[in-house]
Amino acid sequence: MAVFVVIRAFGYTLLVRCCRAVSLIGGAVCLFVAGVVCSEPVTEGETRDTLVVLKQESETHSEFMKGLSTCYLPGQEAGARLRVAGIGELEPEDDLRGVHSIVAVGVEATQSVMAIKAGPPIISAMIPRVTIQHLSPVGRLGPRIHSVFVLDQPLSRHLSLVRSLLPDAKNLGVILGPNTGLYEAELNREASLRGFSIQSGLVTTRQDLPDVLPGILASSDALLLLYDPVLTAPSGIRFVLYSAYQKRVPVFGYSEGYVKAGALAAVYSMATELGCQVGESLGQSTGFAQGTTTDGGIKVNYPGFFRYKMNHSVARSLSRVTGKLPDGQPMTGEPGSESR
Repeated sequence: MAVFVVIRAFGYTLLVRCCRAVSLIGGAVCLFVAGVVCSEPVTEGETRDTLVVLKQESETHSEFMKGLSTCYLPGQEAGARLRVAGIGELEPEDDLRGVHSIVAVGVEATQSVMAIKAGPPIISAMIPRVTIQHLSPVGRLGPRIHSVFVLDQPLSRHLSLVRSLLPDAKNLGVILGPNTGLYEAELNREASLRGFSIQSGLVTTRQDLPDVLPGILASSDALLLLYDPVLTAPSGIRFVLYSAYQKRVPVFGYSEGYVKAGALAAVYSMATELGCQVGESLGQSTGFAQGTTTDGGIKVNYPGFFRYKMNHSVARSLSRVTGKLPDGQPMTGEPGSESR
């Protein structure tokens, strides 16, 4: 039988299973609450709860929960609550009672809740776009996956950043992996709309980089990096950044970490912002964000809150930047001197 921690915050009630899952949001939600009390098993009644399923405790998940709980505004429904459960503690018979939607945070959490044969609609959050096709054997998420909130920025947003900082650039290099290669047609279409000619190369493993990268750099005014699992190894990232710097080709990444490591700029979203977007969608009258419908019928939602960051030291060294950062959408407060 499930036992929960009852957390009251923002006028709503959050239910957290009394075990390891408590620590999942301890550093995020409990910052805002007056007290935490372990209760007896909760009687669900006619509640319309949302169950958040997480893989494990991490700073990223804590930040996501902070944003989700802050922006969770379930309309006029009295008694609407958030519950949190870890993958290892999920007990469908108890945990799904009174639940009208599930938020699965991350790929493994999504796979875990997809394995439940019956239940409420699922919102999958914080997953890379390229993993959607791998979450089921037939490449489709199934009818219970109502919408997906991806980590990736849309290609148009990446390309607009490059155009803003390098208004005279014509040739844009892109390293495509086994997954991002599927978006080549979309990439070429979006690039053409912004006056770019794509110079791409395909790698199947990171060992292919020394053979593929030099040709791309030789014909490119800038290099755009897109997330692909094959290209995420630290050694591969260092090789790409070092090679591009040697050829004085500015690199555009997809995270703040890339900018700190030597990329010229990036557009990205913080975990808190991603959580807030999901929280806001749960409070809409329809209960879910609209998103962009894919071929599989899944509503894919790109980050609604995002920000830009530029490495000014790299910009000065390359002497190639003649434009400026576009306006970003920081969720709270003023951006730093390098962000917008």
